[in-house]
Amino acid sequence: MSSRCSWSTSGTPTENSSFHSISATALSQEQEATRLRAEVDRRFPEIWQDTSDPIMRGLKEKPRKIKGRCGNCRYFSICGGNTRVRALQLTGAPWAEDPACYLTEDEIRGMTNISSSGMRPAGFAVG
Repeated sequence: MSSRCSWSTSGTPTENSSFHSISATALSQEQEATRLRAEVDRRFPEIWQDTSDPIMRGLKEKPRKIKGRCGNCRYFSICGGNTRVRALQLTGAPWAEDPACYLTEDEIRGMTNISSSGMRPAGFAVG
């Protein structure tokens, strides 16, 4: 049986109905759209200097507090843990190690030079 909604003389529903949840969803979507429009209107320096977002705050930390292999890597000062987006998308944690790092455990610990692996990316200088 479908639920019916009676209307008051003011034109609003008088009993619980799907109208209320649809209205709340539409309102929250409109609020989010308004927030996003405000972000689009912000200039890059203003966005970059805003530390209210924990990821933006973490991106500005020197050194970044990266966990796992990246946090213990002897080459961390070169790549900085690489991309945080990949770590976030694949692990759910923005400060996790880079899941696509190609270095071996020996290279990370400093027992082998990157140049001996033959797997360094183009333009990567080993000094």
